Amino acid sequence: MDNPCWGHNQTVFTHTVFAGKGCIGRKRNRTKYILIFINRISLASERKAFKARISRNAAATVRQNLTFLKIQGSNGTEVASWHSPRPEKHETLQASRRVTPPFTLYNRLFDKKTMLPGYFIDLHTHSIASDGTDSPVELVRKAAAAGLAAVALTDHDSLSGLDAAEEEAARRGLRFVRGIELAVKDDDGELHLLGLWMPRPSERMSTALAAIQKNRRERNHAMLAMLSRMGMPLDMRDVQSFSRGEAVGRPHIALALREKGYVQSRQDAFRYIGFRGKAFVPRTLLSPEEGISLLHEEGAIVSLAHPCLSPWMTKERLERILAMFRAYGLRALEAYHSTHSPAHTRMCVELARKHKLLLTGGSDYHGRNKENIRLGSGFGGNVRVPLSVLEHLEAYRRERGLWV
Repeated sequence: MDNPCWGHNQTVFTHTVFAGKGCIGRKRNRTKYILIFINRISLASERKAFKARISRNAAATVRQNLTFLKIQGSNGTEVASWHSPRPEKHETLQASRRVTPPFTLYNRLFDKKTMLPGYFIDLHTHSIASDGTDSPVELVRKAAAAGLAAVALTDHDSLSGLDAAEEEAARRGLRFVRGIELAVKDDDGELHLLGLWMPRPSERMSTALAAIQKNRRERNHAMLAMLSRMGMPLDMRDVQSFSRGEAVGRPHIALALREKGYVQSRQDAFRYIGFRGKAFVPRTLLSPEEGISLLHEEGAIVSLAHPCLSPWMTKERLERILAMFRAYGLRALEAYHSTHSPAHTRMCVELARKHKLLLTGGSDYHGRNKENIRLGSGFGGNVRVPLSVLEHLEAYRRERGLWV
């Protein structure tokens, strides 16, 4: 039975915070005890693997910050725990958004210094090969330093950074997924696709990417001409100075506008070159069927990226899109993303289950071009994609004889 609906019972963290005497954190008279519930861990092998990681890493990564750590399943069964040799009396404090947002508590516990190594992943990142600011090697080094178990590089319309990133990941013992992000036509503009496990480019893929890059260059020249008529002349060399890759686009034009003093910020620039801006020129995009088929026939898992990023996306519309795209070869949905609210994530998980799609997730990290988004954790820790997501994707591929 072809039912790739694994991973929908993902690890969900909630928090109960306790306070007592001690010298942890900024206030030396308060110790924070964190009780973490891991809900809906459905696979016994997954529970066992998590328990093993806790056993190996709890003392090393948590002892300096916590006096008490307990992991439970949704049925109340203890998965793993670690206790201080001298626990103290404590009073319960409610962890509500009015006191401290749950994701902030979560980020304090699992920041880059204390995050349980090897448990979280990031399957959506960008380097200088497109509109990021880190080189592929730098990005992989940061992923390893953040304690991630795996990272995917998914540059826009480009595979050029994958080999260098893959080699660096192998040197550091980090699991690496070769990826790409492609835009396709949509009634309200464009939708984005992630292709995960991209092979070395075939002749068909190389030809398609060359055509996309040619269209990018033509579009860039058209937008610069419009900006010049609006009194903001730019030379293409000014734009290319902000890109060390082949996928030059609007983010680089925005930086050039700021550098010339025409706008105060990158966000201001998009008032002119954004979708409703006077200098905006639409791209010539692949159709959804063309884009999905291109990636699917290369052997990649095709995922619909950040579906709720568009302000015009509704549940009913997304459901229609998923039904149509699945017939073309879509096999996954990016439920976990920096711009998704908890309600968005729940909706995506529900629709993925209904349409028999796998789940993917990532931060959409761009380095300094999106300064508020951290690799592996998104906005303030709002994206933590568990390793089980990757394991389910890999299991799906192995069952079908595909490489991982």
